[in-house]
Amino acid sequence: MGSHFSVINDTDKTVWVTHGTNLGVLTIAVNTLRALATLSAVIPGYGTAASAITMAVSAAVDQVGRCCVPRPGIPRHHAALHEIEAVLMQAGMRKRPPGQTFTSDPLCLSLVQQAEVAIVEKNEYGGLTITTGHFTVWSGATHESNQMYRMSDHIHSLEGKETINIP
Repeated sequence: MGSHFSVINDTDKTVWVTHGTNLGVLTIAVNTLRALATLSAVIPGYGTAASAITMAVSAAVDQVGRCCVPRPGIPRHHAALHEIEAVLMQAGMRKRPPGQTFTSDPLCLSLVQQAEVAIVEKNEYGGLTITTGHFTVWSGATHESNQMYRMSDHIHSLEGKETINIP
């Protein structure tokens, strides 16, 4: 079973999109498990539960490093547009000009993810301005369903936003 999410680029900018683990949700889950492990350890008769929860926390923390989509290693020195695009492609991002739609690979039903976004524009100095960030998305609730998102709803409020100016 699987469902998807899609991001329609309804802006006047070309955007690069991929998806990854939502770190905010993963952090909440790990902290909740840590609290449960601590609580279980102090309640008589729940030592085994504390041990199991501690193992789950370790596994979850270990997964963070493996399942998260790293930000592309964008050079901070002079680089041509085709070099930046090659870096974004290598990071698994897909280019979507205005009017096109990014659709995720099949995901678990109602899975919270984050859409990773990069926008590359020519700046007034003849160089490039690259803006990266992400926003929270959910996959569809039923098999083969699709949850749609509009880029215009998120482009000005990206989380973890970073802007790089390349001369």
